[in-house]
Amino acid sequence: MITCKETFTALLLCFALIENTHADVCENATYSPAYKTCCNGVLNQEWGRSCCGTVAYNPAYKSCCNGVLNHKKERSCCGTVAYNPAYKSCCNGVLNHKKERSCCGTVAYNSAYKTCCKGALNNEWNRSCCGTVAFDPAYKSCCNGVLNHKKKRSCCGTVAYNSAYKTCCKGVLNHKKERSCCGTVAYNPAYKSCCNGALNNEWNRSCCGTVAFDPAYKSCCNGVLNHKKERSCCGTVAYNSAYKTCCKGVLNHKKERSCCGTVAYNSAYKTCCKGVLNHKKERSCCGTVAYNSAYKTCCKGVLNHKKERRCCGSVAYNPAYNTCCKGVLNHKKERSCCGTVAYNSAYKTCCKGVLNHKKERRCCGTVAYNSAYKTCCKGVLNHKKERRCCGSVAYNPAYKTCCKGVLNHKKERRCCGSVAYNPAYNTCCKGVLNLKKERSFFCCGIVAYNPVYKSCCNEVLNRKMRSCCGTKSYDRAYNTCCNGVLNRAWERSC
Repeated sequence: MITCKETFTALLLCFALIENTHADVCENATYSPAYKTCCNGVLNQEWGRSCCGTVAYNPAYKSCCNGVLNHKKERSCCGTVAYNPAYKSCCNGVLNHKKERSCCGTVAYNSAYKTCCKGALNNEWNRSCCGTVAFDPAYKSCCNGVLNHKKKRSCCGTVAYNSAYKTCCKGVLNHKKERSCCGTVAYNPAYKSCCNGALNNEWNRSCCGTVAFDPAYKSCCNGVLNHKKERSCCGTVAYNSAYKTCCKGVLNHKKERSCCGTVAYNSAYKTCCKGVLNHKKERSCCGTVAYNSAYKTCCKGVLNHKKERRCCGSVAYNPAYNTCCKGVLNHKKERSCCGTVAYNSAYKTCCKGVLNHKKERRCCGTVAYNSAYKTCCKGVLNHKKERRCCGSVAYNPAYKTCCKGVLNHKKERRCCGSVAYNPAYNTCCKGVLNLKKERSFFCCGIVAYNPVYKSCCNEVLNRKMRSCCGTKSYDRAYNTCCNGVLNRAWERSC
């Protein structure tokens, strides 16, 4: 027969299971949202509340402003303070204890009675602003932020003026009305001329620098005034090109057709080579010297006093009798070059610029060899014929194994890093050789294991369980895993 005490215990256990079925996690602690509230990782003893930072509160009675809790319920926030906008105003985060329609900086004001100018409050209304000062534009003028106490139509810098009687030139006020400006001075172009900011007392003239002149009688050459009229300029000097010649800014007092540097000359009788004048007529130049290519040869700016067909560096030579190898002249006729040396490829071999005095078919670095008897591995010559290379060593794959450039002196089927092994007896896990064979080649990190007896959780070996929680194995019948943390079995929800 079931007693009353046993029935009460069963009811308590049932309620506990119902409560924990709806559990949550706050940081690392489990809780029931039916009794507590989690605010940003901090557990509060009240339930069904809103959060203000880490504090739980009832929004029906309090307000949260930018993470700060206010102990009264208001409609709006001003920074961290709650307020009622029907009675107060918030201006740029500062609370004003009166209700106004507009803000001037952090101060609330009524625009029907005052004017705000660049954050400064003026006691006049419906006005314009000049900097921080309010003014009536019907009686005053504002010029570049400076208030003038009389009404004018125009501004000259910070001064107001009447353009019907005065002239403004580059911010300077002239007390007479003129049509044009020359720098900061006003003038009448009907009587004066302005040349590059300088005022001249002549009118309707051309300019030469800062001086006005009449081009019918004078000439201007590169800003310098010449007191005679000529058609051409040589530097700053005016001249007549029908009688003189200008060569690179130097005036020659004779008429010639060509220039050699700064000297004028007649190309029918002389030759110019790289700016040096030769006093004889030749067809070609070798550096600065003129020569006849029918009798001499020029090689890299050096004149050879014999006619040859080709050049070897600065020396002329006949390819029928000599050979040029990389700018070095060999005084014998050979068909090939090895660096700077000429040789006959029928009797010698060149390997990377080194001449071998025997004819072989291949090169190993700088050495010639016969591939029928020797093997070359990465530039190292092995004095036996093998089929393959392991690094710089030749070997026979029928008897040895090469693993990542390391030669193993036994024949195995596979490699584990640089070690050869037999998969029938060993297991390789991430380049580490395990010295015993486990079933089905299972690896847990670098360790081989048998899944019949152990479990692998994130490369950590554990005893045999059905599931993993982080790096630990567990049985779901006895434990619960919440975000990588193992809890007891009755804590079924996370």
